[in-house]
Amino acid sequence: MLRPLRLILSRFVKRVVAVLAVVLLVVSCSSNLMSDEEVAERAKEWPEKFCSLDVNGTRKDVHAVLGRPTEFFRTQIEKDDKDVAAHFDRYAYYSEPEDFYLTLTIEYYEDDRVKEMDALVIPYESVADFPCERQRYRE
Repeated sequence: MLRPLRLILSRFVKRVVAVLAVVLLVVSCSSNLMSDEEVAERAKEWPEKFCSLDVNGTRKDVHAVLGRPTEFFRTQIEKDDKDVAAHFDRYAYYSEPEDFYLTLTIEYYEDDRVKEMDALVIPYESVADFPCERQRYRE
């Protein structure tokens, strides 16, 4: 009775540890692709450009409009006992004097079709000035 329970727990713990290790390694492998000066200059145009994106587009379409992301990452998500890859481009800008933060995150399917687009704006009062819906999903 005790041995089957120990075997089940052992397999479960090993699987959880393996999944967590992969997620940590993959997420930590993001890369800064633009200089701070380039980000500051381009960030002024990001809201309008983000709003012009077609949510039914591809990663190539996004890069053509927004340029290179400030970071990108890929992770594995366990869904229905299957590991599903999720990859993201992030365009992030923080301005210290104004305490203003803008992050555009685009999630893609495995074949680089856009899955979801999300804009985060801080302070919250600035949200009203954002020119379109901040969360959009593939139709």
